[in-house]
Amino acid sequence: MKALRSYPGVLVLLLIASAMLVHGLVDYINYEVASPSILAALGCVFSAILLVAVYEFKSFKANRKLVRNSKV
Repeated sequence: MKALRSYPGVLVLLLIASAMLVHGLVDYINYEVASPSILAALGCVFSAILLVAVYEFKSFKANRKLVRNSKV
């Protein structure tokens, strides 16, 4: 697996997730109410994981096609 900086958009999603998580935790500490920001943070993390999976799948398909063409 490559470094996260080689996947466009993943670092931005993780940065947004961390900001939303901090915002949700501050709301919870100050108001003792669960904030929807925590759900947004989980959504961003899930989206980042899916984005990495898509990039890896595309890379896998390209490598498989390359290997198949080199055997012929």
